[in-house]
Amino acid sequence: FVHRRLVQRAAASGGRFDVTLPAPADADAAAPSSSSVAHDGGPKQAWPGQDDVLAMELDAILASQLDHQRSLYEARMGDLATQHQEALDREHQLAEAEEARHQQLLREITEAERQRKALDRESVASRKACVEAEERLSFVKDLNQ
Repeated sequence: FVHRRLVQRAAASGGRFDVTLPAPADADAAAPSSSSVAHDGGPKQAWPGQDDVLAMELDAILASQLDHQRSLYEARMGDLATQHQEALDREHQLAEAEEARHQQLLREITEAERQRKALDRESVASRKACVEAEERLSFVKDLNQ
């Protein structure tokens, strides 16, 4: 985005806004840089402090973009933190509901075990009574013969 912004500014200023690397320290040995020639082929008119102004403009643009990106990031992080907290709350509620259901099922299992034991006792008593009744029946048959 910053690069696009710089290109737009260069186009708006008629091509006079040039972002290039600074010239080498030895200006006599170096070839003319692209900042010393305007886009129309003629020599570029430089005024004292132009590089400083351009650097300050670039710094301001970059700082503005970084601040904007930071605010977007913080807003996104805030939204994500809220979503995370809501999801965490939902999961805690689900866990509590599952724990309550688990406890209810344990109570039902305990009650079913108690009822099974009572029925087992009744079954044993019924078998005992059945065996005694068969013995009496057998005794009565033997007496009648």
